[in-house]
Amino acid sequence: MRALDRFNLNLFFALDAILNSVTLTEAARKSHLTQPAMSVSLKKLRGIFGDELVIYRSGEEARLTELALALRPRVRQILQASREVIDFTPAFDPATDEGTVRIAAPDVVELIILGPLFARISNAAPRMRVMSLPFEYEPVSTLFEMPLDIAIVGEAFASPDLAKVRLISETMSCMVWSGSRHAAGLTEAAFRNGRHVGISRPSGRTGGRPTPLFAHPVGQTLHRMSEDVDIVARASTYAAVPHAIIGTDLIATTLTSYAELCATMLPVVVLPAPIPTPTMNFVAQWQHYRESEPMLRWLLEQLQAVAALRPAAAALG
Repeated sequence: MRALDRFNLNLFFALDAILNSVTLTEAARKSHLTQPAMSVSLKKLRGIFGDELVIYRSGEEARLTELALALRPRVRQILQASREVIDFTPAFDPATDEGTVRIAAPDVVELIILGPLFARISNAAPRMRVMSLPFEYEPVSTLFEMPLDIAIVGEAFASPDLAKVRLISETMSCMVWSGSRHAAGLTEAAFRNGRHVGISRPSGRTGGRPTPLFAHPVGQTLHRMSEDVDIVARASTYAAVPHAIIGTDLIATTLTSYAELCATMLPVVVLPAPIPTPTMNFVAQWQHYRESEPMLRWLLEQLQAVAALRPAAAALG
């Protein structure tokens, strides 16, 4: 057993940087240390763990040992928990308290709710900061390896190890340019024989294996729906989809709330999908031990309020 009293807790920061950098120079920069100082830290860590941890070869990216790969998520969790301990207060007053809330969500969900959420938090908690962090299509628990308060994910992909509450239930709708020949209405035949816009993004990684796009719930649904339609264009983000159909007869199928949001800003028309589509459910997830934390409960209340005010929410009853 390695004695904790032999371990300078500041080494956790150096170890985290080393395990998540391709060079020692990059690790030193992340830790605000000189490279010689980082080299000293690495030497201490190798002595403590009795393992090389990371192997550097000229012209190649660093290679982590088996032990280092196992340590990486654990070290990140320790640092995250440490930050939460430092930031924790038993009470929360949004009118006066300072701090940062961090949320991760798929881009289409981010487009629907995070704009109104930013405005709501800015007005109700003027000294709080809110950050939307990059969303990776990986197991939800992986997202919490970074500083994160709440993750929003498709309900089917929710982690049983995290607390959750349903946040959004969404139908699917079609979106066309207001000058399109489809603008007056879309029949099933026109949908199936039409030309469509889809989404194409790099795969995520799950357990070291590539994860296809349609592992994401919206992407999965669109994949099933699009198997017998002609997708002639693919955008890399949902934000680009409405711009791809303007000036064309192309059809885009997406979450109803997102289509309606686009229609308030761009010359596009929202039409009912002429084929059966599922209801998409998204949940907010957080760590169980933070269940009673006042700031987190307040943040959840803000998210639920914004979700309830979506135009599509009224349609779903």
